[in-house]
Amino acid sequence: MNDDEYIPRNEEEVLFEAHKKYADIQGLISGKEKIGVLPLENTSISIPYNENKDIMFLTVEAENYRIATPGKFFLFFPDDVHRPMVKELENTNVRKVVVKVRIN
Repeated sequence: MNDDEYIPRNEEEVLFEAHKKYADIQGLISGKEKIGVLPLENTSISIPYNENKDIMFLTVEAENYRIATPGKFFLFFPDDVHRPMVKELENTNVRKVVVKVRIN
């Protein structure tokens, strides 16, 4: 489990990512951010998979965002590409918990 604190960034500063071995459960403790989410099949690889870090970065054609606030949880499986840490309207401090669940 990771407990992170950060200031969300502009969309162009954050890449879409996906994992192969772990599902992510993400929940905000405080603050607000946008999280992009799309099916893996609608993407192309921009930075190949790093097995040691269980991450790859992707390019997408269309974007689909959800607003993350305290009390909402997001579950991302390996076929879900996600772009966390994007500022919503204003830069506010975010505190988030991320739990990695091994599935492969």
